[in-house]
Amino acid sequence: PTPPPAARCGAAHLLARESIVETLFASALDAQTEATRLQTLHGVRRQVYEVVVPLTADTAAIDLFDVVKITHTRFSLSAGKLTRVLSVTPDAARRKVRWQLWG
Repeated sequence: PTPPPAARCGAAHLLARESIVETLFASALDAQTEATRLQTLHGVRRQVYEVVVPLTADTAAIDLFDVVKITHTRFSLSAGKLTRVLSVTPDAARRKVRWQLWG
């Protein structure tokens, strides 16, 4: 059998480790597309943020993996940053909800 095609993408950091992902892609173009997608996802420095916001109808509607924009005067967030919701912990007694965000 012929081995699956390989694809490479450059790393932003010189000390970044090479990542080898085994797939079942039949074409080199599909493998390169996936390599580019993974590089876009993991090639940018991302942070995990934990925020507590008031529990409202709007914030209660936020679910896992939704995208939310956070802004803050610190942490280079003054222009806002799109993040992905990793966890949602409501606190009905305090009318708050805690989100863990990645972005």
